[in-house]
Amino acid sequence: MSTDVPSTPGEIVSTFVRRLESGLLTEALELLAPDCVYDNVPFGPIQGPEAVRATLAPFLAAFDTVEWRVAHQLESGSLASGTVLHERLDRFGATAPDGATEWLELAVAGVFEVRDHRISLWRDYFDRAPLLDWMASHG
Repeated sequence: MSTDVPSTPGEIVSTFVRRLESGLLTEALELLAPDCVYDNVPFGPIQGPEAVRATLAPFLAAFDTVEWRVAHQLESGSLASGTVLHERLDRFGATAPDGATEWLELAVAGVFEVRDHRISLWRDYFDRAPLLDWMASHG
């Protein structure tokens, strides 16, 4: 794990987001509990860091830039047991044949539960239509 040591549930989630944005998937997964559930609501839940890796790695590899613009974040509890809610705009940039960056943008409401200093639940709610349209046109 890197040297940033989160001290609140919100800091754990913020560190997780920064690591994903920076392309540090392995380091981000270190913040997930071994039995964590990632419930990408439009598609259904998966369990465990390796399942999260298998889901995210090919998706993230399709993009040159990943930005999660968190507009609002609320937290309660402690590192032993806490909850973080946030509203964000997930932006994924890919270089088009003409050299311009094309963006996929998804408005997301996220729920994270923290247990024993790790994320035990990550649930995202968003409209999947823009994602499916992007996938169909960039297939």
